[in-house]
Formats: sequence, structure tokens, C-alpha cells
Amino acid sequence: MSKEKDFEEDLEKAVKWVAAEHKYFQQLAHNLNQLKENIFGAHKETTVTGIKKIMRISYFLGKSEKNLNRYLTDSKKLSAGIKAEMKVQRELPDRKHEDFDKIVERIDIEAGHLIRDASRYEGELHKLLSHLDTLIHDKALEQAQQVIMQSLEVIEDAERWIAALSIDLKKAKDIAEEYSESYHENIDGIRAVIEPLNKVAKIDYLIHLLVKGKSLKKKTRKDVIELLKELIDHSYNNKGGVQELYIFAKKISQLGLFEEAAKIYEAEAHKHDEFYRPAGNNYQKFGDYRKAGEMFEKGGYSFSAAQCFERAKLFSKALPHYSLYIKYTFLNEDRHGLVHVITKNRSSVLYYLDTSFERGIYISEKLFLHEEKVKFLINQAKLNIFLITYNNRSEDYISYRNKTSVRSSQKMGFKSLKKAGFSKSEAWKQIGDWHDDGNHKSKAQAYENAKEWLLASKEWKKAGEDRKAERAIKRSTRLSKDAKNNLLIEQADHLFEQAQYVEAINKYQQAEAWDKVGDCYNKLGKGTLAIRMYKKAVSEFEKKFGLKEIEDFKPGKLEAFNLSDTLKAQQISKNLPNARSGLELTKVLNVIIPLIESEFDASTIIFYMKKSKIVQDNHWIKLADNFSTLGYHLHAAQCYNIAGDTKKTIAEYNELKRKRLAV
Repeated sequence: MSKEKDFEEDLEKAVKWVAAEHKYFQQLAHNLNQLKENIFGAHKETTVTGIKKIMRISYFLGKSEKNLNRYLTDSKKLSAGIKAEMKVQRELPDRKHEDFDKIVERIDIEAGHLIRDASRYEGELHKLLSHLDTLIHDKALEQAQQVIMQSLEVIEDAERWIAALSIDLKKAKDIAEEYSESYHENIDGIRAVIEPLNKVAKIDYLIHLLVKGKSLKKKTRKDVIELLKELIDHSYNNKGGVQELYIFAKKISQLGLFEEAAKIYEAEAHKHDEFYRPAGNNYQKFGDYRKAGEMFEKGGYSFSAAQCFERAKLFSKALPHYSLYIKYTFLNEDRHGLVHVITKNRSSVLYYLDTSFERGIYISEKLFLHEEKVKFLINQAKLNIFLITYNNRSEDYISYRNKTSVRSSQKMGFKSLKKAGFSKSEAWKQIGDWHDDGNHKSKAQAYENAKEWLLASKEWKKAGEDRKAERAIKRSTRLSKDAKNNLLIEQADHLFEQAQYVEAINKYQQAEAWDKVGDCYNKLGKGTLAIRMYKKAVSEFEKKFGLKEIEDFKPGKLEAFNLSDTLKAQQISKNLPNARSGLELTKVLNVIIPLIESEFDASTIIFYMKKSKIVQDNHWIKLADNFSTLGYHLHAAQCYNIAGDTKKTIAEYNELKRKRLAV
């Protein structure tokens, strides 16, 4: 017999046992029987007072409310009961981790079905008893008797369902479906059947209906989806409070409701800061890295939120969640925590991290958020260097990247840093700095690639490679290009201070410091040559920092961005090109500039400013000053450059370079 068939048989036996022996169903059957006896007594009464006395309505209403509000708790208890019974029958099959997860998920689903069906009967009885209470208060005897008989029908249906559970699961499911099917003709019927249920049970019921309800009419299905969205949204507003809906998020995303699924994952991810991260830090503090890793792994909800927001085309909401996942799983924690997470489930964690970097870089490019893109690239490089350290520590390390070697990890890290705007020597120097202190050979090799010979020599010595250390010291006497340039600039600066401008020009030119050459020509009164040098300096910076990215910016389809970005872009596109005078344009800028919240906003303004025919240099300067204050140095540089202020353009590029090296 196949393992799958074994499992199905074990599951069915366990569910039947739970239905017959579990306290939940025993209590449910007892309550139904007690209510049934009271109904028989009440049916003989000829006064509403007699009915009220026998029925004990408030007692049964209280019980059903308590049961309905314990929806998730009961579902978890039943799931635990099924798993425990399956272990008694036979140990769970020894399978791959992913298969085991599917088994556990299947058991949880079966437990959910049982509680959902039970809640449907319980909810219908609650509704009928509430109605009966009102009729008794209004002294409507005849109508009260009708409701009593309706309640009896529901009880008998529920008893038939419970009886079938322990004999024939398929028959039990058919009974439950048959009971609820008559309500599914239209949205009003569905609203009526879920009305007594609590919020979580309502959401579960609607999801089950959408997944299994193949006979739903097209309009009814559409209405059910809207109702489901409404319930999920209500769960996350101030009135509804945050509900534990993450158990439904996967199914909701399978229904194509990506924004709703993202909201659920987002709420769960927020718990990371509130609970999981502090707990992880405490475990780590006391050396329990296994538990610490488990806490840090909860950051995975951020990854799921990011993917769902991206599939909903809400890119500016997806981006921060990819950043959060990287922060939770890698950047913000001690390396021991990540080592445990990777050891436990290394392939998936590394896959999620790599995907977060790739999607983060892609979305940053799409939204023209240059600084964000640079951060993703730098941190991507940092992860690759960390993996080298992990590779050296872990004897059983087998990466999903096909045995990542030191060389390939360094190469990937180097490529990321180059894309972020680092020069070759800057990139290798940074890689050397990132290497673990105990990883002397890799550090030394990186420093040699950066031509940092003295640093390389120290690391070779620590590694016990005396010959290589000596060789590095000899090479250090032959200065690298950057070192030579820095020395030339220091000498030229001294000459500049002594007003020896002609001599300074010669040394600045050798060091390719064109902005400083321009300063010398300015002092000599040669303005034309100075401007030419400043432009040459700007051109060199443009090659390095990719000004072309901003020049090629197009807003694209505004619906691809979130509502806030779309509204701002529409306001900018409507007002900026339509200004009729310089004064009017200044007023428009005064309104728009306070709205700037991202590099996307900055790029949008520059795009539409270029379309306006009355833009003057003072407008570009005003815009550049604001961009500079906000830290958007690439955008500030472009605006200063358009206005012809090359010195400020160069200053912004230098600030951009400083920030990148500091990340």
C-alpha cells in the first residue's frame, strides 16, 4: 500500500476517533440533546411564560456565543487531537520537510472543516434562539412555536451530521454541504447564514465557499469576494482590531485577492518588532541560538506581504517589506541567529533573501528610487561576503547555489558594489573590511585586489603566510593610482594655499581633479577655462553615478503605483506644465515641494519641469536646494547642472559618493 493511501486511512481513522471521543464533540452533542429535551417540553406549553421558563434561552445563548468566539482555539485543539491520534496509530511517515508541512496543513484543514460545520449549526441555533427571545418578549405565542420547531429541525440535522462523522466522513461532509447549499443562491442568503458567526468564522466560511462552491452563480461569486474583502478590511481598522487571520492568508492569495492577503501578512510582520525580535534577542543573549533563530525566522511574513503587494501592483508598498525581510533575517541580527536559521532551513531562507534583493532592486529601478537601489545592492554584496564566513564555519554547509565558493561569493559581492557605483578599488576594500576577523586569507586577497598592500600584508601575517606578507610590503612601496592621486592632490592643495596656481594646476591635472583645476583657473581670471574644467568634472561624475537614469525617467502607467504616488503625480502633471508665468510657476512649486516624500516624487517633478517652457534657472536652484536638504543628491545634482551651477553640482556628487561609502 502506498504511503499516501496509508496517510489518508490514518487521517480518516483519527478524524472519526475525534468525532466520537473528543471533548468538543461530546460537549456539543450534550448541549444539543439538552436543548432538544427543552424544546419538546416547550412545544407543549400554551403560554410564552411557560416557554421562557422551560427553554432557558439566556443559558443556551450564552453557551453558543462562548463556543462561536472560541473558533480558532477549538480548531487548534481539534488539530492537535487528530495529530495525537495519528501518532498512536502509526508514527507520521518519514518524509521530506516540505511533505511533512503539507501533512500538517492537511490535518489543520480537516480540523477547520469540522469546526466550521459545527459553527454553522451552532450559529443558526443562536440566531433562532435570539429571535425566539424577542417573540417571547412580544408575547407572540404562535410565532414562538414555529421558531421552536425550526430549532428542532436544525438540531436534528446537526445530530445526523455528528452521527455520520464517526462512521462515514464523506457522508458527513455531504450532509453539511446539503444543509448550507440552499443559502447560496444569492448574497443575501449567504449573509444570513454567516450572520451569527464571529468575524474569523465568517471569513473562513466565505473562503471555503469560494474554493469549493463550484455551483455559485457568477454574480453571487463576485458579491462573496466583495463581502470577504469588506470583512478583512474591517479586521484591520481601528474598530475591528487586528485579528489572527494569517492562517487564511495563503488561501486568500490563491483566490487572487493579493492586497487583502498582503494586509494579513503585514499585520503579522508587525508583531516581529513587538514580540519576535525582542524574544529572539533574549534567547541569543543567553546562548540559545536555536530558539533565537526560530524567532528571527518569523520575519518571513514580511516577505509574503511584499510578494502579495507586488502581485497587486502596489510596488511602493512592496518595497519596504522586502527591506524589512532583509533587516529581520540578516542585517539586524547577530550572525549566530542567521546561522541557525540557515542550518535549519538554509535553502528557503537564502532563496527568500536573494529574491528580496532582486525584487527590491527591480522595484527601485521601476520607481526611480536610486538611493534605495544602492542600499539593496550594497546589502546584497554584504550577504555574499557573510556566506563566505558561514561556509568556513559550517562543516555540513551545502548551499543551494551549488556549493558557493569563496571566489564566486566575492565575485558576486564585487559585481553588486560596482552596480552601486563603487570603483574597483573601493569595492574590494569594502569586501576586505566586511570579511570576518578570523578569515585572514580572504581579507588579504580582497585587500590585494584593492591594492591596499599594507592592509593585505597584515592579514597575510595573521594567516601565517610570511612570504606573501613580505611580497605585499614590497608592493606597497609602489603606490596605487588612487594613493598617487591623493598624494598629488595634497601637494597641489598646499601650492593652492600659497597662491601658486600654475604649479597647482599641473599636479591637479595629473590627479584628474578637474573641479580643482577649475578653481585654479578661476583664481587666474580665466573663467572660460574654469567653466570647461567644471563641465569636465561633472561629465566624469555622470559616468560614475549614472545621471542617465534620471534623464530617461518616464512616469509610465500611474496605476502601477499606489494611490498616494498616483495622486501626487496627477497633481504635478496637471499644474507644472500649465503655469503661464515665472511667478505662477514659483507658486506651484511652493505647493508641490512639501509633498515630496520619495525619489519617485523628485523624478516626476523634474520630468514635468522639463516640459514647461517658462522654467528659469532660479526655479531649478529652488528645486535643487530642497532635494539637497531631503538627501536626494543625484536629483539635486541634475537640477544644479541644468541651472549651470557646476560647483554645486560637483558638491552634490561628492556628497553622494560620501554617503555611498558610509553605507
